[in-house]
Formats: sequence, structure tokens, C-alpha cells
Amino acid sequence: QLTLYAAHDEQVVELPGGALRLGSDAGCRNGAFAIDGHVLALQFHPEFSREFMVDLLDAFGPKLAPEALTAGRAQVAGGVDAPLAWRWIAQFFDQATLR
Repeated sequence: QLTLYAAHDEQVVELPGGALRLGSDAGCRNGAFAIDGHVLALQFHPEFSREFMVDLLDAFGPKLAPEALTAGRAQVAGGVDAPLAWRWIAQFFDQATLR
């Protein structure tokens, strides 16, 4: 289980043929998936910093439902597992290069 930042209007709602779901949450069924060990798709953002997320919430706050904004600010106040996600991403591509 990971906690990562996510911010998007669109998402993959149906997996492509041959895809293996690697992660999901209540708001995004196909949050991470791989295809044939050489395509990795992520719908969360390990590259986002806490500061960026605060700025993003400030910018988009007026367009969000109040409960979504409150939930977003609560998540930003807590920690995220970005370093672990980056290690998994690097391992995926290391293994893909070995094939």
C-alpha cells in the first residue's frame, strides 16, 4: 500500500489488452498498470513535491468540491511514499532493459 499524490481530470477506465493492474484506489481503479513488462503507466504523481501540491490545491481550490479540497489538503499534510515508488519504477525499467 502506497500513499502518493494524484491530480487529474482523466483516467484510464478500461485496461488495454494484455495489461496487468498493479495498483488502484477508490477513486481510480487502474491507478498503475504494466503491459508485457515494458510499458508502465501511472496515474499518480511521485514527481510532485508537497510544495507543488499546495500550490496546485490553491490554484484549483475554487473549482473543487469543498470535501475534495479538504481531503486534498489533509493528504498534503501527511507523508507520501514517493521514494518507494521511485525505487519500484527504477526496478521495473531495470528488469525491462534486461529482457
